[in-house]
Amino acid sequence: MKRLTLILAVVCLAIVSCVPVSVNEQVQGDNTLIEYYVKYASNGGGRTLSYTDENGKTVTLENIGGDSFERTVGPVSAGFSASFYVMPKLSTTYVNARIEVKKGDNPFVVKAEYSSSVPGESATVSYTIKE
Repeated sequence: MKRLTLILAVVCLAIVSCVPVSVNEQVQGDNTLIEYYVKYASNGGGRTLSYTDENGKTVTLENIGGDSFERTVGPVSAGFSASFYVMPKLSTTYVNARIEVKKGDNPFVVKAEYSSSVPGESATVSYTIKE
C-alpha cells in the first residue's frame, strides 16, 4: 500500500511539473486582475476642461482656477479609452494636455501629450490602454 501511494505521488508530481505555468500569464490572462490609473494633467490654465472618468463618461469643468490642473481616475482596465481636452482661458495663453497611465504598482508613464503652438489654441489628446 505504501508503495502504491509513493508511485501515485511521483506520477502526480511528474504531471504537475510538466504543465508550464507562468505568473505573467496568470496575471495578464485576466484583465480584471490588472489595475490601471489614468492621470490627466494640464499647464497654462484652462477655461474649459473635459476628460473621461473611470466609468467612461465625459466630465466637463468650466472656469477652472489656477494655472495647472491634475486629476487621477481609476481603477480602469485594459481597453479603457482616455480623452482630455483643454481650452485656454485667454486668447494669448498657451496650454498643454497630458495623459499618463499607471499599471499596477508601477509609476505613471506619459502616454499622450500635446502643447499648443499658437496662443489661444486648445489641446486635445487621447489614449487607449492596451494589454
